[in-house]
Parts: sequence; structure tokens; C-alpha cells
Amino acid sequence: MITARVTVEFSQFRAALARVPGVELHLEPGQCFVPYEPLLVWTRGDDAFERFEAAVEEDPTVVSFTPLTTDHQRLYEADLNDEGSTPVYALLCRESAMILVAGTITTEGWKLCLRVPDKATIGRLHAQLRDQQVRVDVQSLHEDAAEPRRKLGLSDSQYEALLLAYERGYFAVPRETDMNELAAELGVSSQAVSERLRRALRTLLQRVTDEEVVGSDG
Repeated sequence: MITARVTVEFSQFRAALARVPGVELHLEPGQCFVPYEPLLVWTRGDDAFERFEAAVEEDPTVVSFTPLTTDHQRLYEADLNDEGSTPVYALLCRESAMILVAGTITTEGWKLCLRVPDKATIGRLHAQLRDQQVRVDVQSLHEDAAEPRRKLGLSDSQYEALLLAYERGYFAVPRETDMNELAAELGVSSQAVSERLRRALRTLLQRVTDEEVVGSDG
């Protein structure tokens, strides 16, 4: 399996987000892209929910936007308008099912982390989007390191957080990103990212320490 990070310039939600700056829009992780099925979307934005819902009603790219929760983070079921073009979901799953690891929607486009069978699938997706005159930027492709990950003792979520933090420059000097930005990309809270990174680093450091002890005994 391949983990791909891409930014796709879909127009869906762009007008609504432009009208209510500061609202964060995230896709529910773990979804399979299925043609013509609604999408589960989270919003964050303090007290801007009502203003954003009103903006969505004026956005022609969104057919319906139904709230499923009413907490400080709200989950919505979204039905998008793809009239005049191949449906978004059909493009994303025409070749084979794609699993959504994380996704953020902004006025600049959809930032997606996808798990796909191989690099050729991403190549075909890129060509299909290009034919629809939709711009796509592939930031990274990583072959699934399931076996090495198991040997290191990391869970999938810890590995994903650690890899993203490294790619985005969280460990760089000076630091190039922060916990909130990592949380937004992963679609979880900053506290969850912090815990995943701490546990991952503790596991790796413990392994290095154990190996050094074993090496010195030998």
C-alpha cells in the first residue's frame, strides 16, 4: 500500500469558506470514497457555526449540509454538487477504493492523505483530474512500511503522526510547523497529536536504549 499526500483544487465549499474566515473544515478519517454517497465533514470555528451554515446555503457547490452533532466541534453530512463534471467521488474511486487517512478543506483546495494500492493509482487519478481541468499537486508518496513499523513497536496512528511531523518540519530548527497545524491535517485534536508523538518517541527511545544495553553486554 502507498500513503499519498495531495492537494486537489476542488471548488466545493470554497465560496462558503471564503465568506467565513477562520472556520476549519475537516473530513472524517477512515472514510472510503464511494460514488454519489454523502461525505462526513467536521467543522471547527468557535461561535461561527451558524454563520458558516448560512454561507453553505448560498454556496452552489453544496446540495445539502446536515448537522449530525451540535457540540463545539460539529459533524455534518454533506451532499456535494458535481453537475457538469465527473463526480468528485467517482474520480477518487474509479480505479480502486481509496481510504482517507486525513483531509482538510480550505479556500485553496482539498489537502488529502490517502491510502492507495500503488503509485500507478495516483498517476491515473492525476490524469483523470487533469482531464477534468482540476489541478492536483502531489506532495509525497510513501510505500507502506508495515513490517518495519511493527518491528519498531509503533501503532499506525503513532507512525502517521511521527511521519507527518517529520515531513512538515516539526523537528526542524527553527520549527516549521506547530501542533495545531499537525492536528488540522490529521483531523484530530492537538492533544491527541501530542500524545501520539510522545508515545512514539518514547517507544523509539526505549528501543534504542535496549539495543545499546544488549550491545554493551555482548
